[in-house]
Amino acid sequence: MTIRLYDLALADDTRPSPYASRVKMALALKGLDYETVPVGFTDIPGILGGGVTKTVPVLVDGDAVVVDSFAIAEHLEARYPGPALFQPGAGGRAAARFFESYAFRVIHAEAMPIMAKAIHDRLKPEDRAYFRSTREARLGRSLEEAFADHAARLPGYRKVFEPMRHVLAHGPYFGGDSPLYVDAILYGSVTWLMRVIDLDWLGGDVALTGWYDRCRALVAR
Repeated sequence: MTIRLYDLALADDTRPSPYASRVKMALALKGLDYETVPVGFTDIPGILGGGVTKTVPVLVDGDAVVVDSFAIAEHLEARYPGPALFQPGAGGRAAARFFESYAFRVIHAEAMPIMAKAIHDRLKPEDRAYFRSTREARLGRSLEEAFADHAARLPGYRKVFEPMRHVLAHGPYFGGDSPLYVDAILYGSVTWLMRVIDLDWLGGDVALTGWYDRCRALVAR
């Protein structure tokens, strides 16, 4: 039975969700085929007839319906043998949780003032009112005010990648010699930035760009 992944889509079918991108890399690392089902923000409550989730991604794998990117990674690890997504033991999961927190609380949080208007402007018309109201409530200002002078703020934003640069000085992946789910987490975050707005997010950094290109070649969608 085909694995299905419900994935956020913009009006032009760009898939920006950092969380869905994590799952796509996890599926690629496991060597699993899957199909995606594009949804807009206002479609999400109706997934699988409704009442399943308020967020994407959602993975349907046979009789299993799994919500939340980390839970999906754990499901894939438990169900499918082959290349591991986590380092052995509880420490592997704990390390991945740290990377997940860093991505959400630093990379995403610092970028959202720049990203929110760019996402809004590329949404389907029916999704824009919901997105504007929820994101302006979080930001405490209009999307336009948050986006102002974004180019001038970009060099300062790149400081969030300093921990990543430091780790990549010691190996090709955050998982060591080969990629793990910790790489998928950060790949999802950088893909979110890259797909929504065309800025030089990584500042031409060779280590970061090389790592991202290696991950992107694995996922290919």
